[in-house]
Amino acid sequence: MDSGGRVFVPRRAWEDTSPTTPHYVDMTDYTVTGRWKTPDGWQSFETELDAENEDVAVEHVYAEFGSRHNLKRAQVEINEVAR
Repeated sequence: MDSGGRVFVPRRAWEDTSPTTPHYVDMTDYTVTGRWKTPDGWQSFETELDAENEDVAVEHVYAEFGSRHNLKRAQVEINEVAR
């Protein structure tokens, strides 16, 4: 579809209209507990991390297990997220 040579470039959430105003995010310490699937069964884990909120903490845990152990989300069970 021809848009007359114009390209839509979405504004990123971290961009600010003022170049001198920094963007700060309040981080909180979270402890995430659960278990993950190993070839021999299930292994418990507990990890502490800084995150903006509980949802971000959970996403960081899924990303870490996926990166380090090549696990899918279904192979990681999160039981509790506490401050």
